[in-house]
This record gives sequence, C-alpha cells and structure tokens, in this order.
Amino acid sequence: MQKMIYHLGVDIGSTTIKFVVLDEKERIIFKDYFRHLSDPSTAFLQEIQKILAIIDGREFSLILTGSAGFGFAERMGVPHVQEVIACRAALRSLLPEAETAVELGGEDAKITWLGSSPEQRMNGVCAGGTGSFIDQMASLIQTDAPGLNEYAKKNEKYGFENKEVSKRISALPGVANDAGGVIKFIPLSEEELGKANYKELVETRHSIRHFSDKPVELERVEDAVKLAQYTPSACNRQGWKTYIVKDKAVLREVLKNQNGNRGFGQEFDKLLVVVGDLRYFNRDREVFQVYIDGGMYAMRVLDSLYYERIASVPLSASLTKEQEENVRKLLKLDPAEVLIMFIGIGNYPDECQTTRSERKPAEYTVI
Repeated sequence: MQKMIYHLGVDIGSTTIKFVVLDEKERIIFKDYFRHLSDPSTAFLQEIQKILAIIDGREFSLILTGSAGFGFAERMGVPHVQEVIACRAALRSLLPEAETAVELGGEDAKITWLGSSPEQRMNGVCAGGTGSFIDQMASLIQTDAPGLNEYAKKNEKYGFENKEVSKRISALPGVANDAGGVIKFIPLSEEELGKANYKELVETRHSIRHFSDKPVELERVEDAVKLAQYTPSACNRQGWKTYIVKDKAVLREVLKNQNGNRGFGQEFDKLLVVVGDLRYFNRDREVFQVYIDGGMYAMRVLDSLYYERIASVPLSASLTKEQEENVRKLLKLDPAEVLIMFIGIGNYPDECQTTRSERKPAEYTVI
C-alpha cells in the first residue's frame, strides 16, 4: 500500500497567516486564515498543533511563503518560496488561462502580468490601497472583507449607484480625495538648490523610491549629516546619531527586518539609520524626549540630503521585538540607543516619479 504523504503550505504575511493542507491527490483537507496580531510565532505554533492532530502521524512536506515567512523558514531549515512566485505557480496550475494577477497584501499591493515574459509591479505607499485599507473601510460599515465582496455582488446585480456612498466616505475625517497615483517631477538642480529659500526647499522635496545605478559619494552623505547637526534639541543635548550603512550585505539584512521597503529597497545605494541616545534623557518626565528630538533631527537629515541633491525615502522604525533585536545585532547598537528612522538613499534617476501625496489643510487653534 502506498504511503500517504500530506503537503502543508503556510503563508505568513505582515498582518495575517494562512494554512492549507493537501492530500496526495492535491485535495484540500484543511485550510485556515486569520490575523496573527503581530505575533506570528504563537499563531504558527498553535495552528501547527491543530494540523498535526488532523494529519495523525502521517508524513508531510512543509513549505513557507510570505513576507514574514522567510525568517521562519531559515530557522526551521525548510524551503521558502517568494509569494509572487508562489502565486504564479498556483495560477499556472489552477487557472492557466489567467493573464493578470492582482494581490492585495496587508502593507503592499502587487500586480503580475503572466505570459512568456512575466512582469511584476507593486505600490510603494505603506498601506495605501492594500489589505489594511480595505479592513478599515469594511469596519466603517460594520462588516469584513468577505462582506464587502457580497455588497459588490449586490451592486452588480441591482445596478446601484455608488455616488452617495463615495460622497460619504470622502467626507470622513482623514480620508484624502484623489490621493492615489504617481506624479512626475524635476528635482531642483545643484545651482537652484544653492539659491533656493526655505519655502522652496520644503515644497519641492519628495520621497523617492526608485534610484539611478550611480553610487552616492560618501562625502556628500557625510556633509548632509553634518548639516543636520544644527537641529535644535532640548537643552541643546543633541542626543542622536546616524549610522551610514554602505555594506550591501548588511544593508540587505537590515531591510529584511523593515516591512515597508519591498519593491524598491533593493535599489538603495546606502541606508541611513537614525538613532536616539537615552543617556541624554535621564529624568522620568523625559521618557519621550529622545523620540521628539530624534524625529526633528531625522527630518533635518532628509532636508539636508535634498540640499546635497541626494534622493531619499524615510522608512518607519516601528519593528517587532524580534526585528529590532536583529537590527541591533547587525549594527552593533549600544543598549542605550533607540531606533528613530531608516532612510534609504541613492542618486536621482533620469526621470523622477513620486507618489501623489495631497496635503490636508493646516489645523491650528488660536487662543
């Protein structure tokens, strides 16, 4: 009698975790999908116990995918397949006539054109237009993602107009109108930057997610960091520091622990890591001052990079405990240093594009 071998696939994403178990005839005998609530390790172990009970001692293969799955696969010594490749393989098997695949993840959206020469693009705007946004919109009308799908089906069936719904959503606080897409722009030249006033510098600086292949001279980066040292701080303590990562191997490893750079992080020539130093803030009431001063300094670094005509994009340093520990080891951070911001840098490409980012009206109160 032929031994039955099951196949277990796990997709560990930025916000959710998915499991599927196939039998030897590739029939689904178990599947599950839920939020891991920023604790994928616990979610994985709990679900595996459930699956082992279903498999009941039979042999099984295991393969992982997903943005957070790589670290698991590395530690467990099992294969990991990049999620776009996994999606393409599944479509080739289950829906071979498909020509285009659109994937909405928790923090990014991808579109893949299938064919003799596959091509893939993804957005670079945090959670804009991705799964997290859909969850937020669903919660506003007290439903979930599948519920939105049912509403869409009814809309197609009965031909409802969405103008009133769109009008109401647009009126919600914090919802930007016509905020998607990209815009082309020309950064100020070196001569123009030398003559620009502060207003021109602020209004013409944009975050850049695609760069030229030309390396950025280290001296220019150092000049930008020196200029940023003029940032004001509490009692002029200047409790900050910038790590300039030029080693490509270290740069890649650091970026694996930062979820917001997929699709463009591989183009960074260098990576700046801004940290604050807790030793400058030793009173209980100053617990947040390191982040306030560090944030002001990081913004001055971004402006100084622009003044040196270096393209840049700020990246969040809000990491999981495991991710932060990995970064600390890679950069050999002092225990008193806290992460403030990552900044990817490179030279401007011949044609510059950036995401459309409409400004809300300034809010202030005169008392």
